[in-house]
Amino acid sequence: MKHLIGFDFGDSNTIIIGGGTESPSLTGAEFVKIKPQIRGVIGGTGKYMGARGQLTTIRNDDGSYEHLIEIID
Repeated sequence: MKHLIGFDFGDSNTIIIGGGTESPSLTGAEFVKIKPQIRGVIGGTGKYMGARGQLTTIRNDDGSYEHLIEIID
């Protein structure tokens, strides 16, 4: 399933993520637990203008999510 995600850090500083994810359901409501999903940083605004890198998202056993954004120079 393809998604666009925006992280808004305030003061017009955003990071935009694009890419696909793997989901066990047809609706794509939840990620597979403990399986990292990696998508690309495709840009941003403010201090993140032109950002490149990746986002790794993990769904924990308790249903919460962790996001790691890695930006390259």
